Amino acid sequence: MNDSSNAITNQLIYEEILKNRTELKNTIDASETRLLQKIEELNKRLNTLEKENLNLKTKIEILETRDKRNNIIIFGINKPEDTISPQFICQKLNHLLDTDLTELDLNNAYSLGNSENSPIKVEFVRYLTKNTVLQNCHKLKGSDISISRDLTFQQGRENKTLRKHLQLARQREDACYIKNNKLYVNGKTYTPQDLEEIYDTENAELNTNNVTENAPENIERNTNNVTTTANLHELDQSKAVSGTPFAENKEPKTPKTEATRKQPKVIPGRKKKPRTRSIK
Repeated sequence: MNDSSNAITNQLIYEEILKNRTELKNTIDASETRLLQKIEELNKRLNTLEKENLNLKTKIEILETRDKRNNIIIFGINKPEDTISPQFICQKLNHLLDTDLTELDLNNAYSLGNSENSPIKVEFVRYLTKNTVLQNCHKLKGSDISISRDLTFQQGRENKTLRKHLQLARQREDACYIKNNKLYVNGKTYTPQDLEEIYDTENAELNTNNVTENAPENIERNTNNVTTTANLHELDQSKAVSGTPFAENKEPKTPKTEATRKQPKVIPGRKKKPRTRSIK
């Protein structure tokens, strides 16, 4: 009777454990499903925000480009002590570029710094006037004065990339030039994005080659470290056995006996007084 009751009890306990296990598994699966859904929602929201951010950056770039469309930057002109005037800019440009600019062609002009040689930003009323000035910039060759377009941050970055690869192509004596924000090398066209991808790919290959070339050296260095560690371990063991790594070069110490113990020093002609003890 007792055996049958124990079997029934064990069966009930087993069924209860299975039930709790199933409930726990269902709870975990439900939580995992909710987490996956939440992650998917966050990823969708992140993608949406990234697209909105990209659109905003594009719009800002367009607005900045339009705002800087009629502007130039002049480098290397010594400014007068007082405020820069349109008359001063017109006289300088007409003298340097052989142009016929008047004060009516300028919208604004101001310095981009406090020093005498700080760049000067000039805003023209018309885009054609700006182009006329840029087309005559070749007359500044050999002087300390240069003129460039007023670029946005993105345009400046792209222009730097183009000119860097232009110099590399010229070092290889390739036929190359820049036109319409593109680099032409031996009849092939490259945008700034293409050049950045090529640069990243070359760097990745260079890093891979460096790791491969340095692998034998690293293995040899690690082997030397292991050898040095093993030698130090042997040295420690010799210390533990002999007390010092150079114990074999020392003669063993002889134990002291009664004859070899240090005797008290006796001065000749002087008697040793016996000790007396006073009794109070």
